[in-house]
Amino acid sequence: LDKKYPDVGIAPDSLGNVLSSDFGTKGTSRVKTAETFRSLLEEYSASRSVLLSRPFDYALAYTSYATDLPMQSSMFDIETETVPFYQMVLKGYIPFSNLPGNRSTTLDDYKLGLLETGADVSYLWIAEHPEYVRDSRMQWFMNVYRDDWLNEAADLYAEVSKVTSLVKGKSITSYTRDGTIHTTVFSNGVTVTVNYGDKTYTVTRGKAK
Repeated sequence: LDKKYPDVGIAPDSLGNVLSSDFGTKGTSRVKTAETFRSLLEEYSASRSVLLSRPFDYALAYTSYATDLPMQSSMFDIETETVPFYQMVLKGYIPFSNLPGNRSTTLDDYKLGLLETGADVSYLWIAEHPEYVRDSRMQWFMNVYRDDWLNEAADLYAEVSKVTSLVKGKSITSYTRDGTIHTTVFSNGVTVTVNYGDKTYTVTRGKAK
């Protein structure tokens, strides 16, 4: 693989976000499993780019790109607020994308999430018509046919990249919320304010009203 495809990266998802213990005769603990996965990722990342979906902390040091970062909490009753903490930690250090646009409840909320976190646009696609996966173990791919989403994805990228390109490689230095108004300040001084509500909110020359 190294000789034939020297520039191709890898995406071993299970090494980044599936961490289990073994209660069999070997009795492998989650801590030991994490160390094993860490050593494998260290070996892989020495010569290749590594893409991981929602990597746990032990995998972050070896992650070249992180995908599928959530913008919502688990929504359990004990949780009253949602903060994009994952994005705040990674921004400026590891490039990332949030959950795919065609897995979001609304395109508007997805777009605002990209803007407030500086995330890349992402979509989940399959090239073959979903009819091929009907009644199979892969049937959850039914709404991700590439031709159905290509134009929307291109339009969205053209729109949000005008803002996200300004904060590429920049970290988040401040994040505040006031009801439906979310404000993010990036390390180069760019401030992004988004409004998830249905009432008009105006920002003029750095002052909001």
